[in-house]
Amino acid sequence: PPRDRDAPVRPWRDHLPPGMSAGDLTLASAGSLVAAWRRRWDDDPRRVLLTDAAGAPLSAAALDERSAVAAARLAAAGVGPRDRVVVSAEASLDHVVAYVGVLRLGAVALPLNGAYRAPEIRHIVGDAQVAAAVTDDVERGRWLTAAAPAAVVTPPDLSGLPPARGAPASLDAATGDDPALLVYTSGTTGAPKGAALRHNNPLASAEAVAPAWR
Repeated sequence: PPRDRDAPVRPWRDHLPPGMSAGDLTLASAGSLVAAWRRRWDDDPRRVLLTDAAGAPLSAAALDERSAVAAARLAAAGVGPRDRVVVSAEASLDHVVAYVGVLRLGAVALPLNGAYRAPEIRHIVGDAQVAAAVTDDVERGRWLTAAAPAAVVTPPDLSGLPPARGAPASLDAATGDDPALLVYTSGTTGAPKGAALRHNNPLASAEAVAPAWR
C-alpha cells in the first residue's frame, strides 16, 4: 500500500544491520574505487566476480590482469589520466574489463545512452573532448568518429587499440578526489550538461548500500 504521507519517515540509520551504528560506517575509507577493488582482489583472487550469459566466469585475478592490460592498451593509444573515454556498449565481460581499465588508468569514463542519435552524441562528445570511445555498435562508432576525428574508437574487446607497452605509470594511482565518471544530464530543459563524479562519490554510494542490503 502507498505510504501514509503524514506518518514519520524512518531515519536511514534504522536500515542498518542489527548491532551496527552510524558511527561504524566508514564510507569511501578505501580512498578510491581502484583502491577498493585492489583490496578486494588481493583478499580473494580466485573469487568469481561475474559470469556472462553463457556462464563464462571472470575471477578477481582475471579482472585484475585483464583490466591492467586494458589500461596499458589505452595508454599506448595516447589516453592518459583525466582524459575522457566514452564507454557505451551492451553488458559483457569485455565491457566491464574496459571500464575498469579506464578507471585504473586514471582516465574518466563517460557513459552514453544507447538510445542517443547522432545529434546528441555530437554535442556530448564535442563538449567533453573525448580521447577514446568503446562501443559495440557500428553506427554509433561512425557517429563517434565523426564527432571526434582524433579519438580512437574500439570495440569492447579493445581490438582497435595498439598492443600494450608495459604498465602505465598512472596505473591505480587515482585518489578519491580524482574524477571517475562524467555523466551528462538528460537535456530536457536545455543542452545536456556534464556532471563529474569523483572516485569517492560512487565508492561511498556502494559502501552505503552494502550494509543496507546486507
